[in-house]
Amino acid sequence: MRLQRLNAFQSWLVESGQTRVAIDPWLVGELVFSAGRWMYRRSAGLEGAPSLDSLAACQGVLMSSHFGDHLHMDTLRALSPGTALYGSPATLAQVASLEGLDSRCLQGGGQVALADLNVEAITSAFPYRATGVGFQITERRTGKRLFIEPHVASGGGLE
Repeated sequence: MRLQRLNAFQSWLVESGQTRVAIDPWLVGELVFSAGRWMYRRSAGLEGAPSLDSLAACQGVLMSSHFGDHLHMDTLRALSPGTALYGSPATLAQVASLEGLDSRCLQGGGQVALADLNVEAITSAFPYRATGVGFQITERRTGKRLFIEPHVASGGGLE
């Protein structure tokens, strides 16, 4: 299993064999919170990171939260039609306007098999319990596991 950082914030690409899964991808543009550029501004991209076009080969996109720094709409709009997008109900509500993506609910305790990888959703802790989710990703061939939860883990559900 290979983990590659996609930006200087919290976007990742997990690869196992021919399987590619993106987590919270943000590869274009910048993020400015409602208070304006003077308060908070970040730009996407990291030198040497895969291009937006490379996400076309992903078997799935995992979204940990409905907040803009995890759910970057410009990046998601550029995904290939039919790309599977997994997230909480709050996340799926945000992406409902995007046409062509295969949006699927994945909440704490839920699991999905994406070719060479198994993904288990882990419920986030307070205050993100209702809206966020972490992921334990297991490589089938080796049993290696990766845990990603960008906010706070619930402390339960992992062995």
